[in-house]
Amino acid sequence: MEANAKIHYRDSISFLEWKSDGKKKILNPNETKSIYHSNYTQKIFKGIPLEHVWVFIVDSAKINTYTITSDYIKSTPITHINKGIDGDIVRLTKENLENMVVDSPKALELVKKNKLVKALKEYNKGFE
Repeated sequence: MEANAKIHYRDSISFLEWKSDGKKKILNPNETKSIYHSNYTQKIFKGIPLEHVWVFIVDSAKINTYTITSDYIKSTPITHINKGIDGDIVRLTKENLENMVVDSPKALELVKKNKLVKALKEYNKGFE
């Protein structure tokens, strides 16, 4: 299916909404395998459906980072993470990140200080 729609957010849940043949259509993340979004530069981003939101990759590294914001800006908020290729995509929380960086004392210390983005950068340092 192809539709030109905007992602809407309500109560931490995202959905697509558009009109077709005069009728309002709504599509939720759990009803899709993926979505594609092009931004103002015409770069295309793939959205991965989770239970209530689509996430878009921000950076691929030892720990991959994702956002629910499909329009990338300088300070795109990191909302989700996963470790490696096969790891589950989970919310960026102190507990989730702590479980992923246990093998890096510097990153772990940053997580304990609640400096999650700095911990991610420390852990991913040197990743090619």
